[in-house]
Amino acid sequence: MSTAHAIAAVTKVLVNLVDEGLKAANLSGIVGGDVTVSALSPQRVDLSLASDPNQLNIFLYLALPNSGGSGFDLPTRDSLGSRVKNTPLALDLYYMTTAYGSGDFFAEMILGHTMQVLHENPILARDAIRAKLKPSAIPTNPEIALADAGLADQVEQVKVSPEKLTTEEISRLWSAFGAEYRPSVAYRVTVILIEARASTKTALPVLQRGVYVQQLSSPLIEQLTSKSVADEPAVENQPILPGYILVLLGKRLLGEITRIVLDGEKIDAPEAFFSANAVGFPLPATLRAGPHGVQIAHDVAMGAPLTPHTGTDSNVLAFLLRPEVKGAVTATATVLTVKLNPLVTPEQHVRILLNEIAPPPDRPARAFSFSAPVNNGIDVAGGATETDTLKFTYASVPTGNYLVRVQVDGAESVLQTDPATGAYFKPKVKIL
Repeated sequence: MSTAHAIAAVTKVLVNLVDEGLKAANLSGIVGGDVTVSALSPQRVDLSLASDPNQLNIFLYLALPNSGGSGFDLPTRDSLGSRVKNTPLALDLYYMTTAYGSGDFFAEMILGHTMQVLHENPILARDAIRAKLKPSAIPTNPEIALADAGLADQVEQVKVSPEKLTTEEISRLWSAFGAEYRPSVAYRVTVILIEARASTKTALPVLQRGVYVQQLSSPLIEQLTSKSVADEPAVENQPILPGYILVLLGKRLLGEITRIVLDGEKIDAPEAFFSANAVGFPLPATLRAGPHGVQIAHDVAMGAPLTPHTGTDSNVLAFLLRPEVKGAVTATATVLTVKLNPLVTPEQHVRILLNEIAPPPDRPARAFSFSAPVNNGIDVAGGATETDTLKFTYASVPTGNYLVRVQVDGAESVLQTDPATGAYFKPKVKIL
């Protein structure tokens, strides 16, 4: 790859190439004097004399990223931010070659020979680049820098091609140059690869290769069931409460390493049982009330020592973990106190729902709902993170007996039914 001096090195190669071509054509004998080849801004060419100089000027007017080489060797840094590669900067260079002549037809002659030289050298050979960048017998610092630019050693060869410009584009360019127009032809030089020489982090070579060929199967969960204790049959569509055992039914559930994934995280479940068509596990005691997602993951053991790696995952099934109202609900003149399982965090949204029991036949049953206080009454400033006791402030609730439900993040506690009548009868609270 080239250094940042490659742009200047390209310009010098073009100047030397054209200069040698004009000398080989004996153009100085035709125009009656030396023909100078320069690399100046057009406004710096000396036009102060009565006639123009016999001169060919090569001016770099534009440098643009090369679209084909803009993605070399990405990424350049690893996950820790350490440099692993020096990604090259790929550039296309655009030059304006302008001919000046002291007499009639001189500029046209100079420009014609210049175009012939560049036409016959569409590719700048590596040996030619080295020869034209070779420092003089007493080298200057710029000559040494250009010789060390590495232009001849970059991966891509340097190509020169004419650039077609409309009269409008030429007019705009010369207006930007701030100079008087002279016969000109534009060229594009591509591609220049500039690469930093900073130190990079290089990994050690592979000591031992491990190739694993294994047929992977995708687990499929078809049904989600649950049971309250291990010796009961699992039931579908029943309310799922804390401490329940979740039983997933499906196909290809058993893998080389079968993991249970709850809310996107693989969990440890020592009491879980696995088979090809069923996976069961008790819900973690720390699981909060509300909606959750469960799936099965098949990991693959690879490496030495064998280490689990991600394999295939099943579909995700959602379920609601219902909160439980524990013990009696108490009421004062303004506050209802409820104990819940599982514990509630400050971030959860909690409401209490009251439904009147046995209203008079001449009116419908009354119903009320109230939100928990800010942070669910948890002393966040004091460092508390959860609670099992919530206090709801209520108002304008007539006296009577009310069924109590608590809603946590959309999951609602379950009402119990009277075995004799089949009607809901608790938990309840009496408002005085």
